[in-house]
Amino acid sequence: MFWAVPLLVLVPFMRRRPAACTWLLALSLGCVASDLAHHFVVLPIAVGNTGWHWP
Repeated sequence: MFWAVPLLVLVPFMRRRPAACTWLLALSLGCVASDLAHHFVVLPIAVGNTGWHWP
């Protein structure tokens, strides 16, 4: 999800380019979805836990 943050920060600066804004939003949502799938689908199968380490 880390890479979604800088992409979302760029979105307000790209308002004059709607196609670029749409792509940045799509890429950031893809990063979030990929990370969630990795933590809640792949890691439990591969190592037996989600890999989330809360304090």
